[in-house]
Amino acid sequence: MSLRDAIAAATSGNVYPVLKRGVRTWRRFRLRFSPKLEEDRVGYILHDLLGVRAGGVVFVHSSLDRLNLGFSAPQLLRVLLQTIGADGTVLFPCTQISGRAEAYLRSNAIFDVRRSPTTMGLLSEVARRYPGALRSAHPTHSVVAIGRHARELIESHEHSIYPCDANSPYYKIVDFDGIIIGLGVTTRQLSFIHCVEDNLRDRFPLRTRTEEVFRATVRDRQGREVTIPTVAQTDVTRWLDIPRFMKRHVDPAVCRALRLDGVDFFTARARQLYVRMEELALKNVTCYTRGAYARYARARALS
Repeated sequence: MSLRDAIAAATSGNVYPVLKRGVRTWRRFRLRFSPKLEEDRVGYILHDLLGVRAGGVVFVHSSLDRLNLGFSAPQLLRVLLQTIGADGTVLFPCTQISGRAEAYLRSNAIFDVRRSPTTMGLLSEVARRYPGALRSAHPTHSVVAIGRHARELIESHEHSIYPCDANSPYYKIVDFDGIIIGLGVTTRQLSFIHCVEDNLRDRFPLRTRTEEVFRATVRDRQGREVTIPTVAQTDVTRWLDIPRFMKRHVDPAVCRALRLDGVDFFTARARQLYVRMEELALKNVTCYTRGAYARYARARALS
C-alpha cells in the first residue's frame, strides 16, 4: 500500500479531503517563491529532457496549476506544436467526467463530442478548442488530437467497449513509437497503464472493468445522437501506485520522472513501456497495491 492509500484508509471521509486541500495550498505557496517557467525554458525541457521531437507523436498529461508558468496556456500549446512541427501529432486526455465513470453512465447524460468541456485541465480544454483539433467519441475516455495523424489516432475509439484497448488513441501511439509526457504531474496520471488491462482482459491478474456493459448516448461530430456501449472502471482502480511500480520494475530509459524547480515532469516511451508492462502482468506483477488484490479477492469470494 502506498503512503497516499494508507492515509486515505486511516482517515475518515471528512479528514482526507482536508489533508488534500492542505497539500495543494502548500504547493501553491511554495511555487509562489520559485522562478516562473518561461517559453525558452519549457522548450528546452520538452526537447532536451523529455525527448519531444519534430514529427513525433506525443501524448500529454498536464496540470497548469502545478507547472508554474510565466505565460498562458495557449502559448504553451503553441510551444508544443512548434516543437513537434508540421508532421507531428499531440494528444491530450479529454474526458468530460469529473467523478466515477460508472456514476456518470448511470446518469444517462449525453456526451457532446463538439461541445462538452473537458475536466482534464486548462491545457486540454485549450487543445479541444484549437482550430482543426479532433476529439474521439468514446463516452468516458475521449482524447483530443492535433496534427498529422490526429484522425487516424482517434477515429475508431468508440468501436470497442474497452476504452483503452487497441482501438483507442491511448494504445495506438504504440504503433507510432510515440511518447507520453507529464507537465506538472507525476506518473500517477499515466493513463497508458490501462492499455495492458484492456488488451489482456481475462489474462490480466485483476478485473479492472465492470462486467456490466453500459449503453451511453453520444452526440457525434455531425450532431447525431448515437448509442455507444462501454464498460466502466471497477473500484479496484482506486488502489494504484504507478510511481512505485515504475521505479521498481521499469528502466529509466523507458519511463523517467524528474523534478525541476519544484515542478514534476515525466517521459515514457510507449512501445517499450507497453511491452514491459504486459510481460510483468503475465507474471502477476502490476501497478496495483495489495489493497487492490485484497478487494478483488473479497469480491470474487462473494460472487
